[in-house]
Amino acid sequence: MGSIRAVLVVIFALGCVYFTMAMPWAEHSMTATKETVPHTIKLLYLTDPTIKLFDLYAAQKEKHEQELKNKNAEGNLGEYVYALAMAAAMTLAALAIMVVGSEDEVEKTVLPSKN
Repeated sequence: MGSIRAVLVVIFALGCVYFTMAMPWAEHSMTATKETVPHTIKLLYLTDPTIKLFDLYAAQKEKHEQELKNKNAEGNLGEYVYALAMAAAMTLAALAIMVVGSEDEVEKTVLPSKN
């Protein structure tokens, strides 16, 4: 894989992880704490980095809430942010798969047909 493609895959993968980690934060009404960190994160001993990431997300909470209120959003505003984070994570994952699959100008994510 070319170096540019490798860099793109890493960037897309890190972006996917970033937005994936925003989902538990958004799911708890954008106020996730150490007690609400998913069990898998605790098993991997990543609680402290996750809390720091949640603090980074919390810095943007007011901006998200204000934008949603301006658009007359109703209910739990965290659900809107959750949906946005999921869409971003899935899009970045798809882009990473496309970059990996397009090596040598041949699409490798499509199964060949048997004649």
